[in-house]
Amino acid sequence: MKITIDGRAIDVSEGTTVLVAARRCGIDIPSLCDHTALEPFGACRICLVEIRGRRGYSPACATPVEDGMDVISESPALAALRRGILELILSEHPAACLVCAEKTACDEFKATLRKMDEVTGCVHCPANGRCALQRVADRLGVKVVPDPARRRDGEVRRDDPFIDRDNSLCILCGRCVRVCGDVRGASVLTFVGRGSETVVDTAFSRRMIESGCQFCGACVDACPTGSLAERAARAALCPDRSAAAICPLCAMGCALDVHSREGRILFAAPSPEGPANCGQACVKGRFALAAALAGGDRILRPYIRMDGKLVPAEWDRALDAAAALLKKIPGRETAFILSADAPLGELYALAKWGAASKAAFSVLPASSPPAAFDRSDAELNFSLDEIGAAGTIVLLGLDPPVSHPLVWLEIRRALNKGAKLISVGDLPQTARLHLSGEIRTRPGREAAALNVLARAVLAAGVSAKVRARPGFDTFRAMLEALPAGAGEGVSNEDALSFAAALCDGDGPAVFLAGNDVFIPAADPATIASISNLALLAGARLIPLAAAANERGWLAVRESFGAAEKPEEEIRAGVRAGTIRALFVSRRDFDGKGGRPNVLIGQGSRWNSTLRQADVVFPMTTSLEAAGSFMNAEGRIQAWTEALPPVGEAKPGWEIAAALARRCDLFGFGYDSAADIVQELEARITARPGGNAKNRRRRERGFRAPLPSSFGPIPETDGDRPYILKATPPPDLHEGRDLAVEISGLRRLRRPGTVRMNPDDAAREGIGEGETVILAAGEIETRAEAALEEGIPPGVLRTTAGESPPPGPAAARVRKVR
Repeated sequence: MKITIDGRAIDVSEGTTVLVAARRCGIDIPSLCDHTALEPFGACRICLVEIRGRRGYSPACATPVEDGMDVISESPALAALRRGILELILSEHPAACLVCAEKTACDEFKATLRKMDEVTGCVHCPANGRCALQRVADRLGVKVVPDPARRRDGEVRRDDPFIDRDNSLCILCGRCVRVCGDVRGASVLTFVGRGSETVVDTAFSRRMIESGCQFCGACVDACPTGSLAERAARAALCPDRSAAAICPLCAMGCALDVHSREGRILFAAPSPEGPANCGQACVKGRFALAAALAGGDRILRPYIRMDGKLVPAEWDRALDAAAALLKKIPGRETAFILSADAPLGELYALAKWGAASKAAFSVLPASSPPAAFDRSDAELNFSLDEIGAAGTIVLLGLDPPVSHPLVWLEIRRALNKGAKLISVGDLPQTARLHLSGEIRTRPGREAAALNVLARAVLAAGVSAKVRARPGFDTFRAMLEALPAGAGEGVSNEDALSFAAALCDGDGPAVFLAGNDVFIPAADPATIASISNLALLAGARLIPLAAAANERGWLAVRESFGAAEKPEEEIRAGVRAGTIRALFVSRRDFDGKGGRPNVLIGQGSRWNSTLRQADVVFPMTTSLEAAGSFMNAEGRIQAWTEALPPVGEAKPGWEIAAALARRCDLFGFGYDSAADIVQELEARITARPGGNAKNRRRRERGFRAPLPSSFGPIPETDGDRPYILKATPPPDLHEGRDLAVEISGLRRLRRPGTVRMNPDDAAREGIGEGETVILAAGEIETRAEAALEEGIPPGVLRTTAGESPPPGPAAARVRKVR
């Protein structure tokens, strides 16, 4: 379409609003309620324009273009109208600083001594310098507010984690209400009251944390004033630097704009251009990044152990000492303990070094879904859009609002279009109200339950394409031979309902596999059952990574054929003396009574492992050096240095390359992390058998034989008759639980839970509010049933302060109250 704005001819597409069209060609139309992530609202009326041939004025944000439209965005009448509207808005907002004639010289005048309080205004506002109201007031040239100012009732509320609320700064634009409901699907905030008494609040004026808020920060980012503000940044000075970065705190790879001052993070906000997050974030990336990376006991320089003590050393001396120690131990007796939160360059350099010396690696937990399905030739790459377009979504050991908030946004998009959401497993669901069905399985017996569901899907009918898959006839015969009632808690009604939901879904089915379905380990029976069920249903199976570079390590591991061993096997090797040298990076490795002959460590913070090491190297954090991650989708995303390095810290890839050269290895002459990633990409493209593996993934068939025992079952006895299962913390970063370190996260997360089958709980008479003693081996955990918090029967909340280790455990259960 062709339209004209202020005499300028513009070509625009159908459906574009006048406001968007104007901004695309550099014409500034002021607005307060408009937001790129939201549908037009037309609340503030600041963006009124004149359209030739129409009576009155039209809001530019809510007026779609029409072919031949002639728009006037600036005129004396429009300027007067906009100023009048803004003056009315400012009559309920502190405006002393906005209209002060001396505001440009404010700091100079404040330097004089005085014996009176300073007025409340922009200089004290948490949004000072970032406030849309400031920009609009300057744009419209407002000099005075003729109406007497009225402050909205209510004090600043500071009773929630991370976010402060100040209704006196609210202009009722509705952006926070709409982004919370329409984009995030939480609907925590709403308009309360009528007329001049209207405020933005929660239902019954409860705290946000009591109203289901996950503290994604979308409301803070959408607020045009300082009414909703990040508490940690309220008193901070304006940043002097802003840099783009990729969040290292989960696997989704959110693009963030990191704002800092004098080398210290003030706050981070999601980037609207982020390919994965599109301007959205989660509680960790939005509010916990500074505490996760900037706090703690930083290591400022290299250290060498001398006479039993760690003493500071120069870099060259420390590198030479570490290389001399490592060269004394054969490579096959060396192991690398790495973190999947490390950038690609670091993982690649260490893997290349280890592969050349035939060393072993321990990186991913046994419950990693991408690692489990990578071994089975599953397709790991996916797009978030696939989830949003699904007709039926099945959650397998996954609570997406907590573990994968960006995935939850896509699930919400699918639900808004009528999709069904089904949870299979025993993990409590934060979004239980959105479930179409919930099938509770017994801990440790997931494979059996999945096979019974597969039998129901087979009985409902499958397509000819599915029947043509290799191994289908054998698989069908095994399913039909299953004994009746072999579902380990899955009733016939649940199985039939599950099959009907898959058959009746309007759109493709998507299975999302999370860590919990593989606790304590990704055993072959569970992998086979999930793969077979997904193939039978014609569903897209997406195993979701948890750590920032989990997918990146799989690519590195495959490119070198690196031997990865469970961490417990490395510990056993240390105790047995078959592992005599350890290189630990970004981790706190508990040897459980064993220490190798040589222990080399690198990290940004001191921990118990580094304090025992022979040589310690100071590393930069993820944001203090350029790097890249491969996110859960398989997308490689790079960033440049967002913060200056602290002390003498260096990037992990640089330390690894320098050590490898001193160990007489070739091929480590890298100049930057980008050089390493380029080499990795070349190896992935050219690796032998790569095309054959991709072909196997496309043509994979049903996995046989079907385990008749439905997978390994933890042993039980008369004293320990039940299987319990613990959930790992959702906020792990480089082996640290951020919820322990950050008080806001600690308030948000449920205490560690141990889960028990609801039937077993009922059999023991464990009811609401009762306390039990759980004993399994050396585990002694005091727990209580937390039904009053919406947790279903059989999910017990620990009250001892620490959670038991993850994994099924047989346990004695007796009531004590």
